[in-house]
Amino acid sequence: MSPWGSALVTGLAAPLLVSLLLAGCVQVTPATDTGGLSLATPTGPSATPTGTTATPTNPTPADPGQALAYNPDVKPVFDSDCVPCHSSSRPLGRYSMSTYRDVMAAVRPGSASSALVVTTQSRGSMYRYFSGNRAAKADLVRRWVVDFAAQQTR
Repeated sequence: MSPWGSALVTGLAAPLLVSLLLAGCVQVTPATDTGGLSLATPTGPSATPTGTTATPTNPTPADPGQALAYNPDVKPVFDSDCVPCHSSSRPLGRYSMSTYRDVMAAVRPGSASSALVVTTQSRGSMYRYFSGNRAAKADLVRRWVVDFAAQQTR
């Protein structure tokens, strides 16, 4: 087995490898601004002028003390800012974020050193690709992974 293979088996290099793979996205044009929406935008569908339904791209729980979950809090952020590059059809860095299971490949619930947390924080390689309020979105990801153990639903 190669040195990389044995390191991966032990799990010591997995976060580093995911970080390196995610770094491949830096060649992609960043997402455009969402028109100044803040994380205070209520969650859930909202009516659009044409009568269709849309989901805000910057959701947060209505109650600050409420637990964060992939559905409905974090997934909309990933869908708008991450999935365009990291989808199952053509995932940059070989990392898809199309589903909860895909996202969890870079997450160790409760760990601030999870690759997803590290790469989305202010000095991380993916931070600049967040649209709108980057700091709030980075904090949302960190709190979801670290404080709420990356739970899928509430």
